[in-house]
Amino acid sequence: MIIFIVLIFILVILIKSNSAAKYKSNKKIIKKIPTKKSLIKELPDKKLRSKNKTSKEVKVNKKSLHGLISIGDKNLYGNNHGILENSFLHINTLGPIKENQLWTKGYLTHDDYLSCSKVDKESLIYKEIYKSSKTLSKKDPKYFYDGLPSNQQWRIYGDFLNEVAFIDIETTGLSADYDKITTVVIHSVKGTFAFINGFNLDELPNVLKQFKVLVSYNGKSFDIPFIKKYMNIKLDLPHLDLRHILSSLGFSGGLKSCEVQLNLPKRIGLKDVDGFMAVMLWDYYRKTKNELALETLLAYNFEDTVRLEWLMNEAFNRKVRGFKSNPNLIEHRSIPINPFKSNEYILRRLS
Repeated sequence: MIIFIVLIFILVILIKSNSAAKYKSNKKIIKKIPTKKSLIKELPDKKLRSKNKTSKEVKVNKKSLHGLISIGDKNLYGNNHGILENSFLHINTLGPIKENQLWTKGYLTHDDYLSCSKVDKESLIYKEIYKSSKTLSKKDPKYFYDGLPSNQQWRIYGDFLNEVAFIDIETTGLSADYDKITTVVIHSVKGTFAFINGFNLDELPNVLKQFKVLVSYNGKSFDIPFIKKYMNIKLDLPHLDLRHILSSLGFSGGLKSCEVQLNLPKRIGLKDVDGFMAVMLWDYYRKTKNELALETLLAYNFEDTVRLEWLMNEAFNRKVRGFKSNPNLIEHRSIPINPFKSNEYILRRLS
């Protein structure tokens, strides 16, 4: 009987010991299983992140939040939307009245004037129009941008559709002296690029060199001055600010307000996200390393940027309808699908 009790006691000890061992083993396994799929991998030197990555590789790995994220293939516009060849207003000695007079006389383009036998080829106007024609053939937007009145600078857009960078930034605050850029998204027909502070933000100046015109919303007051000061770079590309262009057409308020007024599709999962929430998302990401917060921030930044193309096309089309040359309107393209997903749990937590 005693032997039997001893055997049972030993058996109980062995069972408990085995259970404890299994618990420890499971605990180790649980620790190795991540609670969410990692979106950002540890990388070597940040200069290597964007190099050696073809656009095809990046497209396959869209959810990777490092390196230049290029979304979509090149989809160039046609070259029949320009109106600079019909413009004379950039010439110093010509104002709106004189431009209209030239149009009324049948000089709808630079070539119309230059080929006319009745005009004085030694006149200052002839020389300026000749210079304009040559400059346009060289695809130099700055000459026209600098010469046009500020409320007419939108005219350069149609001639440089394939050279435009739509840009939007997110920051930790309003001061470039004390705050930081967190993310930047550039959208264009050449691809859509995402930049993140601490990962590939230093590549932004090199990417901007690929473009000839910038389009933003309120970027003249905020985005571009912030970039120039924070990154200590010179950035003098012709810059069209949609806030002012849309305001001249009767659409005022913030970017989202203009989207509603012009009946753009609603943003999925980003209804309550604004600039203040963007600051909170970055702060939450830096404190917790929760990459879903970073992806939500990128989703918001991406959506702000890609919608600028639709809005700029619409604004340009409305502006040119009164032009004598009756140029071709720009056909609207569908808004790109957002490759980044906002996280409702994090947004609720920060609300």
